[in-house]
Amino acid sequence: MSSRRRCWAGGVVLVCAGAPIRAQQPEDRHPDVDRGAVARAVDEYVSVTGVEAARASWEGVRDRLTFFGDLRLRHESSFELADAPDRHRQRMRWRIGANYELGESLLAGARIASGSVDDPNSPHTTFGDALDGVELGLDRAFVTWRPERVEDAWVTAGKFGHDFYANPVYSELVWDGDVQPEGLLAGLRRTDVGPLRDLTLRAGKYLLLEQGAGSDASVVVAQLACGFDFGADWAGTAALGYYGYDDVTPDGGTGLLDDNSGNATVDEDGEAVDFESGFAVWNPILGLTRTSGGRPLSVAAEWMHNARAENEADSGWALGAAWGQAREKGDVRLYYQWQVLERDAIFSPFAQDDFLFATNHRSHAIGMNYQLADGIGLHLWALVSAPEEAGGDDEERWRVRLDLNIKF
Repeated sequence: MSSRRRCWAGGVVLVCAGAPIRAQQPEDRHPDVDRGAVARAVDEYVSVTGVEAARASWEGVRDRLTFFGDLRLRHESSFELADAPDRHRQRMRWRIGANYELGESLLAGARIASGSVDDPNSPHTTFGDALDGVELGLDRAFVTWRPERVEDAWVTAGKFGHDFYANPVYSELVWDGDVQPEGLLAGLRRTDVGPLRDLTLRAGKYLLLEQGAGSDASVVVAQLACGFDFGADWAGTAALGYYGYDDVTPDGGTGLLDDNSGNATVDEDGEAVDFESGFAVWNPILGLTRTSGGRPLSVAAEWMHNARAENEADSGWALGAAWGQAREKGDVRLYYQWQVLERDAIFSPFAQDDFLFATNHRSHAIGMNYQLADGIGLHLWALVSAPEEAGGDDEERWRVRLDLNIKF
């Protein structure tokens, strides 16, 4: 009786008689191939292509992502303060942000800034608070859409920068550059419009105060800016801006009244309960720059008028000039501006906080910029102001600053 043995061939059990029978290898398997080597080769290929795909994906993201930021270190001294001693303090401002191109027509952006989130006029932090940490807040978060079918048009929504043409000498009398509005802003730009170099229209609505138990407050903003050439050596821009505020104390809401910095108020029992005036501020600006010669020379004029003022303190104006520029290492810029703002010429909660008065002042701004290196500059400036409506107090207040500004 012949012996029977179990034989394994490719996972199939064969019953063999006599000498062992070698099972036939499948046609798609070569008998000399090391299956472990094949597996290792496949794993290596997958791992390498995965890294390359990830690298390519990140490079695509990196090409669409832009980071930016700045750091300011400041020494500030204030003199001749009413009923207060001279003050000397060191301050800092730090901001970092990013823009990301979601597509050819869509951009998203955000920025983080130091400073109190309850004071949008100043992202500066004062040193000497028992070595406490620095408060940070999200001061920009927006999306900008540029429709493909309308050239040089854009719509921005969220929290963003106030994108208006500004006085080229000193620019923050009506709207502080640190205040980031919330809402919607649209724009349209056209070039070579008749005799004009360019024509830009901006319009939007900023939300100021939202109340669950009452009406809201907002401001409608608009500006028409025209760029032109004045002779062979001068380029200029003329702009007309408008800020139309709703009732800024809707249903008795005091959120904006609490930030008042000099506008006239209605008082009851010694306490402010409302603004005396409404606010519809017209803001024409004219800037001229000499383009020939080694260093540019800019001159500027600005006017402010509140069409809803309930008193005669409804206007303001500024005249200034700047010589030089501060872009590359060794550049020097000198500037001077004189301005007069009557009490209700502008809406003070969003005006500049550089001078010791936001409104109701006559003042000088004088300064010098020196560029130490690309992206690093010094700014030495003095702000001298006195009340426009003196009321027995016509003393000048001085504020002197030295800033080290670093951009990256």
